[in-house]
Amino acid sequence: MARLGGYGRFNGVVNYIGLIGDNEERLGYYGEQLVEKCTELGLKTCWVGLNYNKIKGVFTIPAGSN
Repeated sequence: MARLGGYGRFNGVVNYIGLIGDNEERLGYYGEQLVEKCTELGLKTCWVGLNYNKIKGVFTIPAGSN
């Protein structure tokens, strides 16, 4: 069971998708497109928006990660 900010608890979550970038409007647009496609495919979704303080080096994605 994971707790995420003020959103409460999420149970049984096995997959996450993170949209990371500096253009919030574009991230929101493509994130909503992704949610709509997942819904069309019969997948359950939950859109959670968070903002973080920018701290250099905290969110590092290794090369070749999926």
